[in-house]
Amino acid sequence: MENPESDKRQKQSKKRKYQQCLKWLRKPQTLRLLFQLGLVIYKLLKWLIELLQN
Repeated sequence: MENPESDKRQKQSKKRKYQQCLKWLRKPQTLRLLFQLGLVIYKLLKWLIELLQN
């Protein structure tokens, strides 16, 4: 059986990774990049739909 101390450490590690991920997502550069990627994907899908309809 695992000891409770090890389990507690694993939970803390997961929480820390989650916090780091949130910190990365809140950066303006990251948000700008995600927004630009969203626009590119939207334009590609729009282009594909138009291509398939013609």
